[in-house]
Amino acid sequence: MKKNLTMIFIFFTFLFFNLYGIETGKIIDEPSNNIYNLKAKDGILISNEKIKRGFSLKPTKYDILDPIYSMLSFEDKIIVGTGENCYIINLTKNDTIIKLNRGEMVRNLIQVDKNSFLASVEPDGIILKFDLTKRVDTIFKKKNSVINGFEKIDGQIFILIDNEIYKFKDKNVEKMLKVDDRNIIKIKRLDKNIFFSTEGDGKFFRFNDGKIENIISFKNSEILDFYSHNGQYYIILNTNLSRSTNPAEDDYNSYIIKIDKNLIDTLYTFDSFISKSVKVFDGIVLFLSSPLKYYYFDFEDLYFGGNFEYDFITSVLTYFDSILFTTEKNQFFTLGKSKGKIEFFSTVLDLNSLCKITSIYSQFSGKEKFYFRFGNSVNVDETWTSFYPVLSGYNSNLPASRFFQYKVIFDDENDFLKKVEIYFSGENRKPKIKRIKIYPPMIFPDNVNLQNVKVSSIKKKNLYPEFSNENIVKIDEKRIFVKWEAFDPDMDRISYSLYLLDSHYFYPVSRSFEDSNYILNYDFLPTEKYRLKLVASDSLDNLYPHQTEFISEEFLIDNTPPVVKDDIFEKNVLKFYAIDQHSFINKAEISLNGNEFYEILPVDQIYDNREESFKVKIKWDGNEPLNIIVKVYDLYGNISYLQKLLK
Repeated sequence: MKKNLTMIFIFFTFLFFNLYGIETGKIIDEPSNNIYNLKAKDGILISNEKIKRGFSLKPTKYDILDPIYSMLSFEDKIIVGTGENCYIINLTKNDTIIKLNRGEMVRNLIQVDKNSFLASVEPDGIILKFDLTKRVDTIFKKKNSVINGFEKIDGQIFILIDNEIYKFKDKNVEKMLKVDDRNIIKIKRLDKNIFFSTEGDGKFFRFNDGKIENIISFKNSEILDFYSHNGQYYIILNTNLSRSTNPAEDDYNSYIIKIDKNLIDTLYTFDSFISKSVKVFDGIVLFLSSPLKYYYFDFEDLYFGGNFEYDFITSVLTYFDSILFTTEKNQFFTLGKSKGKIEFFSTVLDLNSLCKITSIYSQFSGKEKFYFRFGNSVNVDETWTSFYPVLSGYNSNLPASRFFQYKVIFDDENDFLKKVEIYFSGENRKPKIKRIKIYPPMIFPDNVNLQNVKVSSIKKKNLYPEFSNENIVKIDEKRIFVKWEAFDPDMDRISYSLYLLDSHYFYPVSRSFEDSNYILNYDFLPTEKYRLKLVASDSLDNLYPHQTEFISEEFLIDNTPPVVKDDIFEKNVLKFYAIDQHSFINKAEISLNGNEFYEILPVDQIYDNREESFKVKIKWDGNEPLNIIVKVYDLYGNISYLQKLLK
């Protein structure tokens, strides 16, 4: 019995030191941490949720000197159109079909029938019909116009020219319709209807039985492309933030937007220009420019595919079960499904000091194939170790280092990695607090969970420099939103305690919580200036914890209502004066004879001071009593009343 008790004691002593004496920190490496390190050639896709096998990228050799702006495939052949010297070339046979004028560009190609094709030539708005025997006819010319695209729908060829749609029939080009926007840039059939989109006000139209319906529009935008999936529509949108037409020089945001019946939902936002969009691999591949990178959207999740060394893609072709595309440097690449084993390399992770990894736990779908290597420089060089095979759980044979990297081998098509938890031993370090941000009274970011709180209005964020990207709302209760930035160098969990400091004492507000924000109720607090003290502790993960304190800048809490005085009513004008000793006058409302309050403005038409004067015209014939009630608010929600009864 004593022997068993001794063994139990030894076991729990070992467990105690393993949990509290050895492991002093952890790193949680999630998929999104690795996104910007990914190269397109790696064959890996990364979303916010997981890492999985992606697509293989291979350079493809073709002896073409001029930049490629259009491509077309038929049977087993590929035809391309170039710029600069302006050729149309049978790429498969390296045979020049047409030589055009220098300085022109073949922007669009489409097959008419088994033997003939159409090509558009810029900048003169020319449409050519040609065949492989090198016979060429000019069938259309509209000077100073842009041919934006060709599309074959139900055997008919549609041509997009400026803001008009034409049909090609026999040898003729016939105008069908015109819309009120700059350019029509895409047309296609989705389900039972034909849709087309524009650039300028970014309009999305349905065209059926000769009728046009504008479904949605986006100012200063282009709807580059659109798709349908399971009865829902997906829009690929570029918005020009500075209203220029040159994506190389301008500032863009781009979006994936879903339309489900009458509901519109922005799924994803990008901070650069989407240059090409292609439906392939049961999803959509998006190429973003400046710098060039690509994403894959499977109509549920968005995956990052990697970065390129170039800025723009000039042409894209879906070729069998892959994508052939060209870059601004006139290089050809093929993007296809990856085969065989794929290796994923994480970013180089930093333990912040010399530490030893003690245990590793991964969320991997298949049979694990994890490897770690270690070094004491941020760049992997000859001083680093080779890769160690590592299994989940406790590891005692790994070397001490500051930096490390892991790789995962994806063998099966269904393999995916969600995250890796790495525990390490070393000196336990204090949490760090970067700053505390105290927002204006009763003003909140709209993503804050305000349960049972009435939102009175939505405010413009440019009125409040404290806000960066958040949309903001105004509430009707005396609350102040506080948030802070803190981190632990060992990736320990942090708990917080918050104290309110007046001119004399610290008052505990809340203790031992993990949220990095707090809603402070300032109702009934005395009017004066306060500070907040934040204490951050790593006690949740350490037996002997460290803590850090941070005291905020001084801020005002005002619970003193403004004063309304010098009121007078003469010649159907109510005059009065409002003053507040501590904060700005923020709003005034008036009610006549018990009717709804409506807002009134001060004489200078803007609330920008602690003192405001008012002149309000009131219709009153003097035959019946008039009951006037005025409410004046300061910035902190304090209210004063003025009541006048006129007989």
